[in-house]
Amino acid sequence: MEFAKHSMDLLAGVYRRLVGTRHARPSAGHVVVALADVLPAFGRQVAPLRGRLLSAVQRDDAERDSTELAFWRSHEDRERPDVECEYSAQAGLREATGAVAGRASWDASVRPALTYAANLARESRAGNVGPAHMLAAFLLPGGTRMASVLAHAGVTHESLMGDPNFREVLADTGAPCAVGCYALLAAGALDTKTQPLSAIRRRWERARTRRDAGGPLLHALMREAERQALRAGQDTVSAVHLLSAVAQVSCDLAYLKVSLGPAYAASQTVVNEVVSRVTSLDSLQLACVNMPAESARATHPWWQSENTTVSLGESMARILDALTQLGGNRQELQLADVLRALDDYAPEMRNIVLANGLHPVFASILDSRRSSDGA
Repeated sequence: MEFAKHSMDLLAGVYRRLVGTRHARPSAGHVVVALADVLPAFGRQVAPLRGRLLSAVQRDDAERDSTELAFWRSHEDRERPDVECEYSAQAGLREATGAVAGRASWDASVRPALTYAANLARESRAGNVGPAHMLAAFLLPGGTRMASVLAHAGVTHESLMGDPNFREVLADTGAPCAVGCYALLAAGALDTKTQPLSAIRRRWERARTRRDAGGPLLHALMREAERQALRAGQDTVSAVHLLSAVAQVSCDLAYLKVSLGPAYAASQTVVNEVVSRVTSLDSLQLACVNMPAESARATHPWWQSENTTVSLGESMARILDALTQLGGNRQELQLADVLRALDDYAPEMRNIVLANGLHPVFASILDSRRSSDGA
Protein backbone atom coordinates (compact mmCIF):
# COMPACT_ATOMS: atom_id res chain seq x y z
CA MET A 1 0.00 0.00 0.00
CA GLU A 2 1.80 3.08 -1.26
CA PHE A 3 0.91 6.71 -0.77
CA ALA A 4 -0.60 8.38 -3.83
CA LYS A 5 1.54 10.88 -5.72
CA HIS A 6 -0.33 13.91 -4.36
CA SER A 7 -0.02 12.49 -0.81
CA MET A 8 3.74 12.13 -1.23
CA ASP A 9 3.98 15.63 -2.72
CA LEU A 10 2.12 16.98 0.32
CA LEU A 11 4.39 15.22 2.84
CA ALA A 12 7.52 16.27 0.96
CA GLY A 13 6.24 19.86 0.83
CA VAL A 14 5.62 19.91 4.59
CA TYR A 15 9.12 18.61 5.25
CA ARG A 16 10.80 21.06 2.85
CA ARG A 17 8.97 24.05 4.35
CA LEU A 18 9.94 23.18 7.91
CA VAL A 19 13.48 21.83 7.52
CA GLY A 20 15.95 24.33 8.91
CA THR A 21 13.28 26.28 10.81
CA ARG A 22 12.75 26.40 14.57
CA HIS A 23 10.43 23.38 14.29
CA ALA A 24 12.63 20.42 15.17
CA ARG A 25 10.41 17.92 13.38
CA PRO A 26 7.22 18.21 11.32
CA SER A 27 4.21 17.20 13.40
CA ALA A 28 0.71 15.93 12.75
CA GLY A 29 -0.57 19.50 13.00
CA HIS A 30 1.65 20.65 10.15
CA VAL A 31 0.27 17.88 7.94
CA VAL A 32 -3.34 18.75 8.84
CA VAL A 33 -2.80 22.42 7.93
CA ALA A 34 -1.35 21.33 4.57
CA LEU A 35 -4.32 19.01 3.98
CA ALA A 36 -6.63 22.02 4.13
CA ASP A 37 -4.98 23.24 0.92
CA VAL A 38 -5.58 20.03 -1.05
CA LEU A 39 -8.99 18.89 0.24
CA PRO A 40 -11.47 21.58 -0.87
CA ALA A 41 -14.36 20.67 1.46
CA PHE A 42 -12.07 20.51 4.50
CA GLY A 43 -10.36 23.74 3.44
CA ARG A 44 -13.68 25.59 3.29
CA GLN A 45 -14.69 24.35 6.73
CA VAL A 46 -11.52 25.54 8.45
CA ALA A 47 -10.90 28.70 6.39
CA PRO A 48 -12.57 31.04 8.95
CA LEU A 49 -10.50 29.43 11.72
CA ARG A 50 -7.18 29.11 9.89
CA GLY A 51 -5.39 31.60 12.14
CA ARG A 52 -6.60 29.86 15.28
CA LEU A 53 -5.67 26.48 13.81
CA LEU A 54 -2.12 27.59 13.04
CA SER A 55 -1.78 29.07 16.54
CA ALA A 56 -3.07 25.85 18.12
CA VAL A 57 -0.58 23.75 16.12
CA GLN A 58 2.28 26.01 17.15
CA ARG A 59 1.30 25.89 20.84
CA ASP A 60 0.94 22.10 20.77
CA ASP A 61 4.41 21.84 19.23
CA ALA A 62 6.00 24.37 21.60
CA GLU A 63 4.77 22.48 24.63
CA ARG A 64 5.78 19.12 23.09
CA ASP A 65 2.21 17.90 23.61
CA SER A 66 2.38 14.11 24.10
CA THR A 67 -1.40 13.61 23.90
CA GLU A 68 -1.32 12.31 20.33
CA LEU A 69 1.62 9.98 20.91
CA ALA A 70 -0.01 8.56 24.05
CA PHE A 71 -3.20 7.97 22.07
CA TRP A 72 -1.41 6.13 19.28
CA ARG A 73 0.60 4.00 21.71
CA SER A 74 -2.60 2.96 23.45
CA HIS A 75 -4.28 2.34 20.10
CA GLU A 76 -1.43 0.12 18.89
CA ASP A 77 -1.38 -1.77 22.18
CA ARG A 78 -5.05 -2.64 21.60
CA GLU A 79 -4.74 -3.28 17.87
CA ARG A 80 -1.36 -4.41 16.63
CA PRO A 81 -0.73 -2.49 13.37
CA ASP A 82 -0.57 -4.47 10.15
CA VAL A 83 3.07 -5.08 9.22
CA GLU A 84 2.60 -4.06 5.58
CA CYS A 85 0.76 -0.85 6.52
CA GLU A 86 3.43 0.00 9.08
CA TYR A 87 6.12 -0.47 6.44
CA SER A 88 4.15 1.73 4.03
CA ALA A 89 4.12 4.55 6.59
CA GLN A 90 7.83 4.27 7.35
CA ALA A 91 8.69 4.03 3.66
CA GLY A 92 6.52 7.04 2.84
CA LEU A 93 8.24 9.18 5.45
CA ARG A 94 11.69 8.19 4.17
CA GLU A 95 10.65 8.95 0.60
CA ALA A 96 9.17 12.32 1.57
CA THR A 97 12.30 13.22 3.50
CA GLY A 98 14.63 12.00 0.78
CA ALA A 99 16.84 10.16 3.26
CA VAL A 100 17.08 6.63 4.63
CA ALA A 101 16.68 8.03 8.17
CA GLY A 102 13.36 9.63 7.29
CA ARG A 103 11.42 8.30 10.25
CA ALA A 104 13.62 10.16 12.76
CA SER A 105 12.97 13.44 10.95
CA TRP A 106 9.26 13.51 11.87
CA ASP A 107 7.40 13.81 15.15
CA ALA A 108 6.83 10.39 16.69
CA SER A 109 3.03 10.63 16.34
CA VAL A 110 3.16 10.96 12.53
CA ARG A 111 4.20 7.38 11.75
CA PRO A 112 1.35 5.62 13.62
CA ALA A 113 -1.17 8.06 12.08
CA LEU A 114 0.07 7.24 8.57
CA THR A 115 -0.04 3.53 9.43
CA TYR A 116 -3.71 3.96 10.34
CA ALA A 117 -4.25 5.88 7.08
CA ALA A 118 -2.73 3.00 5.09
CA ASN A 119 -4.97 0.50 6.85
CA LEU A 120 -8.03 2.70 6.22
CA ALA A 121 -7.12 2.88 2.52
CA ARG A 122 -6.90 -0.91 2.39
CA GLU A 123 -10.26 -1.33 4.14
CA SER A 124 -11.77 1.18 1.68
CA ARG A 125 -10.38 -0.88 -1.23
CA ALA A 126 -8.33 2.07 -2.43
CA GLY A 127 -5.20 1.28 -4.42
CA ASN A 128 -3.12 4.01 -2.76
CA VAL A 129 -3.27 6.18 0.36
CA GLY A 130 -4.81 9.55 -0.49
CA PRO A 131 -5.09 12.83 1.47
CA ALA A 132 -8.60 11.89 2.66
CA HIS A 133 -7.26 8.76 4.39
CA MET A 134 -4.55 10.89 6.01
CA LEU A 135 -7.06 13.48 7.28
CA ALA A 136 -9.28 10.82 8.86
CA ALA A 137 -6.22 9.34 10.58
CA PHE A 138 -4.79 12.61 11.91
CA LEU A 139 -8.19 13.62 13.33
CA LEU A 140 -8.62 10.38 15.30
CA PRO A 141 -6.76 11.51 18.47
CA GLY A 142 -8.54 14.07 20.64
CA GLY A 143 -7.43 16.28 23.50
CA THR A 144 -5.04 18.58 21.66
CA ARG A 145 -5.59 22.27 20.98
CA MET A 146 -5.70 21.50 17.28
CA ALA A 147 -8.47 18.94 17.83
CA SER A 148 -10.43 21.47 19.90
CA VAL A 149 -10.25 24.13 17.16
CA LEU A 150 -11.30 21.64 14.48
CA ALA A 151 -14.18 20.34 16.61
CA HIS A 152 -15.41 23.95 16.90
CA ALA A 153 -15.62 23.96 13.09
CA GLY A 154 -17.54 20.67 13.19
CA VAL A 155 -14.60 18.67 11.87
CA THR A 156 -13.93 15.47 13.82
CA HIS A 157 -12.99 11.93 12.88
CA GLU A 158 -16.53 10.83 13.70
CA SER A 159 -18.17 13.54 11.57
CA LEU A 160 -15.96 12.69 8.60
CA MET A 161 -16.56 8.95 8.78
CA GLY A 162 -20.29 9.58 9.15
CA ASP A 163 -20.42 11.64 5.96
CA PRO A 164 -21.40 9.46 2.96
CA ASN A 165 -19.67 11.83 0.55
CA PHE A 166 -16.41 11.58 2.47
CA ARG A 167 -16.61 7.80 2.67
CA GLU A 168 -17.07 7.73 -1.09
CA VAL A 169 -13.85 9.72 -1.45
CA LEU A 170 -12.04 7.12 0.65
CA ALA A 171 -12.52 4.59 -2.15
CA ASP A 172 -10.66 6.86 -4.60
CA THR A 173 -7.20 5.46 -5.09
CA GLY A 174 -5.36 8.52 -6.36
CA ALA A 175 -2.56 8.19 -8.90
CA PRO A 176 0.57 6.25 -7.84
CA CYS A 177 3.98 7.89 -7.72
CA ALA A 178 4.91 5.88 -10.84
CA VAL A 179 8.54 6.99 -11.02
CA GLY A 180 9.28 4.31 -13.62
CA CYS A 181 6.35 5.40 -15.81
CA TYR A 182 7.59 8.97 -15.51
CA ALA A 183 10.97 7.93 -16.94
CA LEU A 184 9.33 5.86 -19.70
CA LEU A 185 7.15 8.80 -20.73
CA ALA A 186 10.16 11.13 -20.81
CA ALA A 187 12.03 8.67 -23.04
CA GLY A 188 9.12 8.27 -25.45
CA ALA A 189 8.78 4.56 -24.62
CA LEU A 190 5.02 4.60 -23.95
CA ASP A 191 2.34 4.06 -26.56
CA THR A 192 1.31 7.60 -27.55
CA LYS A 193 -2.08 6.34 -28.76
CA THR A 194 -3.09 5.28 -25.27
CA GLN A 195 -5.96 7.52 -24.12
CA PRO A 196 -4.94 8.22 -20.47
CA LEU A 197 -1.42 9.22 -21.51
CA SER A 198 -2.34 12.91 -21.64
CA ALA A 199 -3.00 12.91 -17.89
CA ILE A 200 0.47 11.56 -17.20
CA ARG A 201 1.99 14.09 -19.57
CA ARG A 202 0.26 16.95 -17.76
CA ARG A 203 1.69 15.78 -14.45
CA TRP A 204 5.20 15.33 -15.74
CA GLU A 205 5.43 17.64 -18.75
CA ARG A 206 8.93 18.77 -17.79
CA ALA A 207 10.27 15.23 -17.57
CA ARG A 208 13.69 14.61 -19.14
CA THR A 209 15.90 11.55 -19.19
CA ARG A 210 19.07 10.19 -20.79
CA ARG A 211 19.08 7.19 -23.13
CA ASP A 212 21.49 5.18 -21.00
CA ALA A 213 23.00 1.91 -22.13
CA GLY A 214 20.25 -0.66 -21.95
CA GLY A 215 17.61 1.78 -23.18
CA PRO A 216 14.75 3.63 -21.50
CA LEU A 217 13.06 0.53 -20.08
CA LEU A 218 16.10 -0.44 -18.04
CA HIS A 219 16.65 3.19 -17.05
CA ALA A 220 13.06 3.39 -15.79
CA LEU A 221 13.51 0.20 -13.75
CA MET A 222 16.71 1.54 -12.24
CA ARG A 223 14.98 4.78 -11.26
CA GLU A 224 12.24 2.78 -9.53
CA ALA A 225 14.81 0.44 -7.92
CA GLU A 226 16.54 3.48 -6.44
CA ARG A 227 13.22 4.62 -5.02
CA GLN A 228 12.53 1.17 -3.57
CA ALA A 229 15.93 1.19 -1.82
CA LEU A 230 15.21 4.64 -0.38
CA ARG A 231 11.78 3.55 0.84
CA ALA A 232 13.36 0.51 2.48
CA GLY A 233 15.87 2.68 4.33
CA GLN A 234 18.81 1.04 2.56
CA ASP A 235 21.69 3.01 1.07
CA THR A 236 22.51 0.54 -1.70
CA VAL A 237 20.53 -0.83 -4.61
CA SER A 238 20.56 -4.61 -4.93
CA ALA A 239 18.82 -7.18 -7.10
CA VAL A 240 15.87 -7.40 -4.69
CA HIS A 241 15.12 -3.74 -5.29
CA LEU A 242 15.24 -4.39 -9.02
CA LEU A 243 12.76 -7.26 -8.64
CA SER A 244 10.51 -5.00 -6.59
CA ALA A 245 10.84 -2.32 -9.29
CA VAL A 246 9.76 -4.74 -12.03
CA ALA A 247 6.57 -5.52 -10.11
CA GLN A 248 5.92 -1.87 -9.21
CA VAL A 249 6.37 -0.50 -12.74
CA SER A 250 4.21 -3.30 -14.17
CA CYS A 251 1.40 -2.58 -11.71
CA ASP A 252 1.70 1.19 -12.25
CA LEU A 253 1.35 0.78 -16.02
CA ALA A 254 -1.74 -1.37 -15.49
CA TYR A 255 -3.28 1.09 -13.03
CA LEU A 256 -2.68 4.05 -15.33
CA LYS A 257 -4.04 2.02 -18.28
CA VAL A 258 -1.06 2.84 -20.47
CA SER A 259 1.08 0.48 -22.53
CA LEU A 260 4.67 0.35 -23.68
CA GLY A 261 5.31 1.40 -27.26
CA PRO A 262 5.58 -1.02 -30.22
CA ALA A 263 9.34 -1.38 -29.78
CA TYR A 264 8.66 -2.97 -26.38
CA ALA A 265 5.87 -5.36 -27.36
CA ALA A 266 7.77 -8.29 -25.84
CA SER A 267 8.17 -6.40 -22.58
CA GLN A 268 4.48 -5.48 -22.54
CA THR A 269 3.69 -9.20 -22.68
CA VAL A 270 5.84 -9.72 -19.59
CA VAL A 271 4.21 -6.73 -17.88
CA ASN A 272 0.77 -8.26 -18.45
CA GLU A 273 1.95 -11.59 -17.08
CA VAL A 274 3.49 -10.00 -13.96
CA VAL A 275 0.30 -8.06 -13.24
CA SER A 276 -1.85 -11.18 -13.61
CA ARG A 277 0.42 -13.31 -11.43
CA VAL A 278 1.61 -11.12 -8.55
CA THR A 279 -0.52 -11.97 -5.52
CA SER A 280 0.29 -8.89 -3.42
CA LEU A 281 2.63 -6.05 -4.28
CA ASP A 282 2.89 -5.15 -0.59
CA SER A 283 3.99 -8.63 0.51
CA LEU A 284 6.46 -8.87 -2.38
CA GLN A 285 8.12 -5.58 -1.45
CA LEU A 286 8.18 -6.44 2.24
CA ALA A 287 9.81 -9.81 1.46
CA CYS A 288 12.45 -8.00 -0.61
CA VAL A 289 13.10 -5.54 2.23
CA ASN A 290 13.49 -8.33 4.78
CA MET A 291 16.11 -10.19 2.78
CA PRO A 292 19.46 -9.74 4.58
CA ALA A 293 21.75 -7.35 2.70
CA GLU A 294 24.65 -9.80 2.97
CA SER A 295 22.62 -12.52 1.25
CA ALA A 296 21.53 -10.15 -1.49
CA ARG A 297 25.12 -9.18 -2.20
CA ALA A 298 26.76 -12.58 -1.95
CA THR A 299 26.29 -13.84 -5.50
CA HIS A 300 26.17 -10.59 -7.46
CA PRO A 301 29.15 -9.76 -9.71
CA TRP A 302 28.47 -6.05 -9.20
CA TRP A 303 29.20 -6.37 -5.47
CA GLN A 304 32.77 -7.59 -6.04
CA SER A 305 34.52 -4.49 -4.79
CA GLU A 306 36.83 -3.50 -1.97
CA ASN A 307 34.49 -0.61 -1.23
CA THR A 308 32.08 -1.80 1.47
CA THR A 309 29.85 1.28 1.27
CA VAL A 310 28.40 1.61 -2.21
CA SER A 311 26.26 4.65 -2.97
CA LEU A 312 22.96 4.38 -4.79
CA GLY A 313 24.48 5.80 -7.96
CA GLU A 314 27.50 3.50 -7.91
CA SER A 315 25.53 0.33 -7.24
CA MET A 316 22.99 1.22 -9.93
CA ALA A 317 25.82 1.71 -12.41
CA ARG A 318 27.22 -1.74 -11.57
CA ILE A 319 23.86 -3.44 -12.02
CA LEU A 320 23.40 -1.56 -15.29
CA ASP A 321 26.80 -2.73 -16.55
CA ALA A 322 26.09 -6.35 -15.59
CA LEU A 323 22.72 -6.38 -17.33
CA THR A 324 23.91 -4.74 -20.51
CA GLN A 325 26.86 -7.17 -20.71
CA LEU A 326 24.44 -10.07 -20.31
CA GLY A 327 22.42 -8.66 -23.19
CA GLY A 328 25.46 -8.25 -25.43
CA ASN A 329 25.65 -4.49 -24.82
CA ARG A 330 22.43 -3.95 -26.74
CA GLN A 331 20.93 -0.48 -26.47
CA GLU A 332 17.36 -1.72 -26.01
CA LEU A 333 17.12 -4.42 -23.36
CA GLN A 334 13.69 -5.98 -22.93
CA LEU A 335 12.08 -6.81 -19.61
CA ALA A 336 12.74 -10.53 -20.14
CA ASP A 337 16.49 -9.76 -20.24
CA VAL A 338 16.27 -8.17 -16.81
CA LEU A 339 14.38 -11.12 -15.32
CA ARG A 340 16.87 -13.59 -16.84
CA ALA A 341 19.68 -11.65 -15.19
CA LEU A 342 17.89 -11.70 -11.84
CA ASP A 343 17.47 -15.47 -12.09
CA ASP A 344 21.12 -15.97 -13.08
CA TYR A 345 22.66 -13.66 -10.51
CA ALA A 346 20.23 -13.78 -7.62
CA PRO A 347 19.11 -17.38 -6.99
CA GLU A 348 18.46 -16.52 -3.33
CA MET A 349 15.41 -14.57 -4.50
CA ARG A 350 13.62 -17.69 -5.73
CA ASN A 351 11.75 -18.12 -2.44
CA ILE A 352 10.34 -14.61 -2.87
CA VAL A 353 9.40 -15.39 -6.46
CA LEU A 354 7.67 -18.63 -5.47
CA ALA A 355 5.84 -17.11 -2.50
CA ASN A 356 4.46 -14.22 -4.53
CA GLY A 357 3.11 -16.04 -7.55
CA LEU A 358 5.80 -14.94 -10.01
CA HIS A 359 7.37 -18.36 -10.62
CA PRO A 360 5.37 -18.98 -13.86
CA VAL A 361 6.66 -15.67 -15.26
CA PHE A 362 10.29 -16.60 -14.65
CA ALA A 363 9.75 -20.19 -15.80
CA SER A 364 8.24 -19.04 -19.10
CA ILE A 365 11.13 -16.66 -19.77
CA LEU A 366 13.76 -19.24 -18.88
CA ASP A 367 12.05 -21.89 -21.02
CA SER A 368 12.08 -19.54 -24.00
CA ARG A 369 15.78 -18.92 -23.46
CA ARG A 370 16.54 -22.64 -23.32
CA SER A 371 14.55 -23.15 -26.51
CA SER A 372 16.48 -20.42 -28.31
CA ASP A 373 19.80 -21.74 -26.97
CA GLY A 374 18.92 -25.26 -28.14
CA ALA A 375 18.06 -23.99 -31.60
